[in-house]
Amino acid sequence: MSQLDRAFIRAYTSEQTGSTADASAQTSESVMNPSQPSQQKTSSSVRTMSRKPTLSELQHWKNQGIRIDMPGSPLVGSYEESNTDESAAPDEFLLAAQNTAAVAEALDRLMIRAGRKHTPVNPVSAQSPKPVKAELPSPTIEIDTWEPQPEPAPAAAEEDPQDESMDSDEPSFTFVAGSPKIELPTTPQPTAAQETTSPAYRQRRLAHPKWETETLAWPEETDMVLDLCHDQWVDLASSISGTIKSLALVSLGDGTGCSTLTMCLAKLLAAAGRRVLIIDQGSGSESLSVRLGLTEVVASEEKVETLYEAMIQAADQPIAILPAGYRHLADLSAHQLQQFTGDFDVVLWDGGDRPEVWQRLALVQGVLVVRDARGTHDQELSQILPKLQERKINVIGIAENFWR
Repeated sequence: MSQLDRAFIRAYTSEQTGSTADASAQTSESVMNPSQPSQQKTSSSVRTMSRKPTLSELQHWKNQGIRIDMPGSPLVGSYEESNTDESAAPDEFLLAAQNTAAVAEALDRLMIRAGRKHTPVNPVSAQSPKPVKAELPSPTIEIDTWEPQPEPAPAAAEEDPQDESMDSDEPSFTFVAGSPKIELPTTPQPTAAQETTSPAYRQRRLAHPKWETETLAWPEETDMVLDLCHDQWVDLASSISGTIKSLALVSLGDGTGCSTLTMCLAKLLAAAGRRVLIIDQGSGSESLSVRLGLTEVVASEEKVETLYEAMIQAADQPIAILPAGYRHLADLSAHQLQQFTGDFDVVLWDGGDRPEVWQRLALVQGVLVVRDARGTHDQELSQILPKLQERKINVIGIAENFWR
């Protein structure tokens, strides 16, 4: 009863003084059945109570069919109006949709009558369109490969009688009697299977010596030797720079001037614009590095990953020197020497009489034997030259050193 105590009772009847129960019943029926079209809206007043109703009054109103509204219920006239407004709201949207469809159909009929093609436009949805994922092109990597160009066939030249004499069965070395003659070692031609499997390009790595010196202190005897035999040295330098990329200078004993001739040849090649690498195999104070003034070189005990970290580049001329004493220098391989010949124009190996150099003469393209004309007997040459010939080592000549 707590809710009923706070209720405002509104009756839709015309309970007046002296009205009968039948009249009140008819009035209540007219209020409870508003859906019938014959019934009209009554103009009865609304009765309210400010006091608390009793149980007997509530039971009596219930038997008579009187409507009792709780707090917050709509008024008599506003209930039907709200229903009509709510029912009309969806009708307006429905009519608008029908009108839109009718206009579109009428427009299509007009375009068909006019004989033009018309594409009906679908109404735009209220929902936001779904984003379309853009398809990114797959990344591609193009590598330019170098393909060797076929060399043109040399023109047929007249045979020189001197060439026929050279093709005769002669030893693969010649003694120095003026300008030395160069005989290149014969290399087997690659087969067709090897040409197909070999890559079409070759990766090269430039040499970057780690150390640098301002200048090289050339000894005085180098200038004296170049002045005395200038023409012979020029001919030797021109022939080496054109055909031979690596040359080893060896001797049959100690103190024969092998390092001096190496410095003379390197100086002459550098003056001609050739980039020269000198591999020093000497030791002590008579080594080539010490004679050129490179006393503060890297200690030979220091560990280096590559021989490029031990090279010393001259700043005033294109000459680099690989000092002696490194453990890796004794194990110089054909692959390392091939890298040197790819990074330098000429590689000069000052071997002297070192046995490890004599064992690796097959790695170089040419060998120059330096002989002390006053301290070496001809019998020594007759013993060593046949052995070099058996190993197919290209001896370009023998330098007779009369400087003592």
